[in-house]
Amino acid sequence: MRRWYVERDALDGDDIVIGEDSSPEETVRRILRDTGLPIGPPPV
Repeated sequence: MRRWYVERDALDGDDIVIGEDSSPEETVRRILRDTGLPIGPPPV
């Protein structure tokens, strides 16, 4: 982590912060929705 971390590095317009109050399920759903990946059980 030390290689990419920059103190006080501002986010650019493409970054989204997911709040610490977001549950793991909410976080995964948001990532899937934002990336256009299907939400639901994996295909069989």
